Amino acid sequence: IFWKNTKVSENELKRLLIMEKERHPNAVPNIFPDKEASYGSFQNVKNAVELAGFEKGNIVLTPS
Repeated sequence: IFWKNTKVSENELKRLLIMEKERHPNAVPNIFPDKEASYGSFQNVKNAVELAGFEKGNIVLTPS
């Protein structure tokens, strides 16, 4: 899992997302799934976004 090009743990991601939600309550996060990552990794990121209080998120897909 990467946050602004820096590798972070799931717990660190949760903490960072909560801080971002506090700073930018109306923001909608962009999620860039890695085609090499497992579905479980994507699910963990999605869960962290929801836990932080974001009600919406954009899934950004890049062409192969």
